[in-house]
Amino acid sequence: MSSRNTYLSEEEREKALCLYKAIQHAQTRFENGLTDAELLVSEIRDIILSNSGVSVDYISIVDIDTLSNKPVLDADSVLALAVKVGQTRLIDNCFLGSTREIFN
Repeated sequence: MSSRNTYLSEEEREKALCLYKAIQHAQTRFENGLTDAELLVSEIRDIILSNSGVSVDYISIVDIDTLSNKPVLDADSVLALAVKVGQTRLIDNCFLGSTREIFN
């Protein structure tokens, strides 16, 4: 749980769960064979924006090594996102396929 969550009201904390739901959705879709990054970003955006008072700063799927955008998901894909809930900016990321640690 981020220290930024202390800036959220109880209602905003509930809305902030959309980040977790979006990440879980992304991981499940990747595990089930989705490779279209644009489609996945669209689905994630829909999950997040289904909450009033929540806005997206960015949703990116990037390469684990280069951080360049990836149009096709693979084992080296990282989901990175920043979302505003009320006035608080929350950031999160996850590996979609790789089990490597980001910092070796």
